[in-house]
Amino acid sequence: MNITFPETYHDQIECAQGFKVKSRMDIDCCVGCIDEMLFWINQPSAKDQKVIGFGPTKVFCGRKKKFGLNMMGVCDSQRRVIWVEVNMPGAASDFYAFDKSVVKQKLKATGFLFPGLCLFGDSACVNSTYMCTPWRNVC
Repeated sequence: MNITFPETYHDQIECAQGFKVKSRMDIDCCVGCIDEMLFWINQPSAKDQKVIGFGPTKVFCGRKKKFGLNMMGVCDSQRRVIWVEVNMPGAASDFYAFDKSVVKQKLKATGFLFPGLCLFGDSACVNSTYMCTPWRNVC
């Protein structure tokens, strides 16, 4: 499996056109959709805790009552994964995990995402020049 974020203008426009075809509103600026999930794991052993450098409370997600790691993924209009990142323990919020992610740093960098294009995300993300999130109570 080849997980590759589209880096050329042509590839990003091609992704955006894929979303436009599926959109009822001719949305033509979306390169990908981002979301986070808890990747379940067993409770870390004492040996594991020494290796990772923190205890089980960091990997315990209180909201889901499970041990896990925060996994973030971006998919294109054909539901193919174009970016995946596991960078935070399960206790971290989706907002914090995105804020500290490599993909956010790349998106903020000039020239990575071409002007007028963005990712679509949920409320864990913040509206910006590279991210479009839903607005509450607009209807």
